[in-house]
Amino acid sequence: MNKKVLSKYLMDKKEIIRNLDVFPRTIDIAKTKNFIVPLIGPRRAGKSYCLYDLIVNKLKIKDADFLFMNFEDAELADINFKEIANIVNIHEEIYGKKPEYTFLDEVQNVQNWHKAVRSLFETKKYYIFISGSSSKLLSKEIVTS
Repeated sequence: MNKKVLSKYLMDKKEIIRNLDVFPRTIDIAKTKNFIVPLIGPRRAGKSYCLYDLIVNKLKIKDADFLFMNFEDAELADINFKEIANIVNIHEEIYGKKPEYTFLDEVQNVQNWHKAVRSLFETKKYYIFISGSSSKLLSKEIVTS
């Protein structure tokens, strides 16, 4: 995928998230580098907004400290699993450091996504949050992948 397109996407997505009206959620989501944190549920249940709530309200994460990709966005329609791990490097080029938090929304839309997530996870450098719709993939499959 085009590096310039991905760079623009990463920066634009953060601006969109910052400008959303995100109401605090009552759900507590623990952060840990020892596990990948999955949010699984039916379509339109608010998984993305739970992630936005973490970024904006609960953790108050600065733009340089997080990476957010929604694999339902048109800009990411052709992305493959090998490019996901590389996007961390694009983030580093833009912000001068790797993101501490990685959010992968609707991850089931990328074939073999689990390979990229596993390679990021094995470094133990990131807090990794993934979301997936149970309508496309069974909850058990997302968690075990």
